[in-house]
Amino acid sequence: HDSEATNRAPEQQGETSAGPLWPVFATSPAHNIIAVLLVFCALYFAASLLVPIACAVLLSMMLAPPVRLLERLRVPRPLASAMVVLSVMALLATGLFALAGPAKSWIEKAPQRPPPGPAEAAWVHQAF
Repeated sequence: HDSEATNRAPEQQGETSAGPLWPVFATSPAHNIIAVLLVFCALYFAASLLVPIACAVLLSMMLAPPVRLLERLRVPRPLASAMVVLSVMALLATGLFALAGPAKSWIEKAPQRPPPGPAEAAWVHQAF
């Protein structure tokens, strides 16, 4: 039993004369809806900061196992990290290079193709 706590003023116990400072819960559903909307608005405006951070965390989790494997093979961690990052970049560059030719031909053929007419789109109407 804390006799000092009962003798203190409400402001010293984390309360005001109106009631406790924390936790504060909304008293009506409208307050809860407004609070949820404010959280979503804050997340929307913070997306330009949070999305790169989330991508970095995801990328580090994906690349950690190959780095650990190289560490077990006695490759120093900075060198293992550089090797893994450069390997991923090389794979991405190779994939982009391999897709450049087909993408160029698709783009060149695109204006030559007529838009689909009623005969080509008939299967859509039959499906619905």
